[in-house]
Amino acid sequence: MRLYFIFILFFLTHAEKILAQDTLFLFNGTKKNAVIKEISPTQVKFIDANKVDGPLYILNHTAISHIIYADGQRDTLKILYPKAYEIKVEAPVIIYKPEVYFIQKARIDFNYQGRRLSEKNMIIMTEAFNTTKKDAGLKSLINQTKRHKKIQHLTGFGSIGIAIITYVAGAIALTSGSFNNPDFTLITSGVIAIAGVSLFITAQTVSRINKKRRTKSARLTAERYNQLLETP
Repeated sequence: MRLYFIFILFFLTHAEKILAQDTLFLFNGTKKNAVIKEISPTQVKFIDANKVDGPLYILNHTAISHIIYADGQRDTLKILYPKAYEIKVEAPVIIYKPEVYFIQKARIDFNYQGRRLSEKNMIIMTEAFNTTKKDAGLKSLINQTKRHKKIQHLTGFGSIGIAIITYVAGAIALTSGSFNNPDFTLITSGVIAIAGVSLFITAQTVSRINKKRRTKSARLTAERYNQLLETP
């Protein structure tokens, strides 16, 4: 019986604290069970309803959507204290954009970060870049540049080989020709020479055409690389 009266006495003395809970609804979607101590024109001071002996908390009006008091009354601080909402403190928006360097076409080869960049290194760099970007257009231009370079070198150096072979073949025809039929020997040497010159000119022409195509595709490769740098 004695314990019963002690419990009743405890409940009566703490009932106000237990029942008198206010609720703060914040703009971030959370709510706090509190006992409000003071409301100023800009701030709300309260303690945690579950820790009445705990510290005093302070929140700005701009963080609170509304308050529902223990008696059920609802307050919207923006209506009661409109001036507190006129001061907008917003964190600055910082957009980090790493510095990028474009490939620039120079009179000879390319420039990158103020330094000369050879076509070979430009292709290596754009290929490495495209391993993550996976752009079909850039890949096609890189392959075109490689293909034109290969044809240019094959036909260019091949023309030198053709010239050497023609010279050797002509010399052999002259030295091994029949003294009894010198005209045939001269005709044979002439045909070999004409054929060799024709093949040499053709190979050189093909080489120069592919050099121009290679230069164009290399320039387009650099331009495509620069375009992809500008797109996120």
